Amino acid sequence: MVVIASETVWWTWRLEDTFRKIIKGDKKAMKNEYAKQNIEMDELTDYLVATTDKLLRKKLNIMITVNVHSRDIVGGFVRDSILNEKEFQWESQLRF
Repeated sequence: MVVIASETVWWTWRLEDTFRKIIKGDKKAMKNEYAKQNIEMDELTDYLVATTDKLLRKKLNIMITVNVHSRDIVGGFVRDSILNEKEFQWESQLRF
């Protein structure tokens, strides 16, 4: 549960920061964030393959699952040109 909560909080902060960058004029900030998330997914996958510890593998599997979902949401934002934190697509992702 700690891993899921941490990943979700970190992802939310990153997206809020991305929206701030967009407001400041960086129109490619969301595409850059999507690219970063793809790189991180590749690194997590490589680390998972190289790890033999069962507990660590479970944690990595959880992180990858959460990150895939988060990355797909950001990919949808890029596809749909979501550039404002007040848009419904972003606000519908906020759980609490």
